[in-house]
Amino acid sequence: MKNIFNMDNKLFIYLSKVADLMLLNILFILCCLPIITIGASLTSLSYVTLKMNQNEETYIIKEFFSSFKSNFKQATILWLLFFFLNLFFAADLIILNHITIPFSIIFTYIIQLLCIFSFISMIYVFPLLAKFENSITGTLKNAFFIAIKHLPWTIVLLTLYLSPLILLMWNFSTIVHLLLLFCFIGFSLTAYLSSYIFHKIFSRYIH
Repeated sequence: MKNIFNMDNKLFIYLSKVADLMLLNILFILCCLPIITIGASLTSLSYVTLKMNQNEETYIIKEFFSSFKSNFKQATILWLLFFFLNLFFAADLIILNHITIPFSIIFTYIIQLLCIFSFISMIYVFPLLAKFENSITGTLKNAFFIAIKHLPWTIVLLTLYLSPLILLMWNFSTIVHLLLLFCFIGFSLTAYLSSYIFHKIFSRYIH
């Protein structure tokens, strides 16, 4: 029985990681509330989960806010760029859906394709910002090319991120359970699972 309280006990390690993810999830949600800080919060979430993935000693609160502070400017600019870009694409799609102009279907497909490129780039932008020092332009370029170059992994990440929406479309009654899940651990758990893929990809670019 004494082994239950051993710090190296697998159950203790598992419960400790769950507690860390729950704390990280709370920090992420609170720091997203001003909306404009979502980019910095996503970067900090990626930073901490990438460290957790490597079993590095992680001080959740300290390292979350350290990353939040150091990456705030770039992360905020990138977040606002993607936010307004996708808002523009959404407005265009709504307008094209309500008017009839020559080749409107072609314009619709083009904008939908641009939306996909924007979304898959955004998947990698904040983890890249958390892992590497680079300019905003450099981070954007790397995010796009990595998303295309590692397309199978990108599809896996897309599936992971969109799975709650897919579940809701399949069974909307799960919304309460999903809300509870994401309030307690959903965001950080998703980031932690994603960190395995990001580490696998990013390790190829570390010399």
